[in-house]
Amino acid sequence: MASVTGPGGRRRDRLKQLRAFCYSAELNSMSKAADRLCLSQPAVSQQIRMLESELSGALFERRGPKIALTAAGRSLYRLAMPLVRGIDRIPADFAEDFTGAASGSVHVAAGMTAAMYILPERLRAFQQRWPGVKVRVTSCDPAQGMALIRSHEADFGVGAMNSPPDDLSVRRFLAARPVCIVPVEHPLASAAQLTAADIAAHRLVLPMRGSHSRTVLEMAAQHFDIGLEAALEVNGWGAIKRYVECGFGMGFVPDICVAPFDRVRTVPFERRIQAWLRRRHYGVIVPTGRRLSRAAARLAEALAPGFA
Repeated sequence: MASVTGPGGRRRDRLKQLRAFCYSAELNSMSKAADRLCLSQPAVSQQIRMLESELSGALFERRGPKIALTAAGRSLYRLAMPLVRGIDRIPADFAEDFTGAASGSVHVAAGMTAAMYILPERLRAFQQRWPGVKVRVTSCDPAQGMALIRSHEADFGVGAMNSPPDDLSVRRFLAARPVCIVPVEHPLASAAQLTAADIAAHRLVLPMRGSHSRTVLEMAAQHFDIGLEAALEVNGWGAIKRYVECGFGMGFVPDICVAPFDRVRTVPFERRIQAWLRRRHYGVIVPTGRRLSRAAARLAEALAPGFA
């Protein structure tokens, strides 16, 4: 990376400036950026001030020790972070060309369902094949996940996104259908199918009000003109399964959440209910046009064959 000459003939290293800026933005802290870059905090601050002087505009709003990107800072971050990451990846990519052994690190932002039920077995297989790649998974809600992906803090995301916004692309690799689960001793445990009347006649373990899953169930109840009698409201598929196991009532979860060792029985929905309920599609989520590191691309390809 070439240096540029500033006022008074001083030579400035653009890469140092951009690296100090990008990591400060990513970590929301100049002192944390200094730790990552093995520099002092004043050195990082100086690099950023020199960059601001050259660009004739503030990149951060400074409120004591806290910093926040300005509009100009957000624009520069979107442009510069891919370049900084690409340059910082050169040693790992260069070493891989010579040794053939993959290395590097990958940060995945995963929805709760993906983190708990989709990724574990797939990541185990990936790590067995590519032991030199370090993987970090952050489980989060959809809004947090998209923020991590867009800010470059996560290499990519894994989750359900049926209608992605224009700036995000999704490569689907798994479809989950809703199923009914009941305790092993439940009257419907051996039923051939579950009718709308069955749902109306039994107590239910339901997701929390306001959640996407609860909204879908309420829409289904309205469509089939039945009531939902909640024995309990809990958050998370694992919690729903546990309370169903304990006999609180029947529940509805994605089929990917049910394992052979769970002490529940799965009851098929009658055809008209099954036809109404939509599958949720899970995939690898990346900003449109982003080029992933080799390590991240390998993992994305392992999760969603054909991703590359």
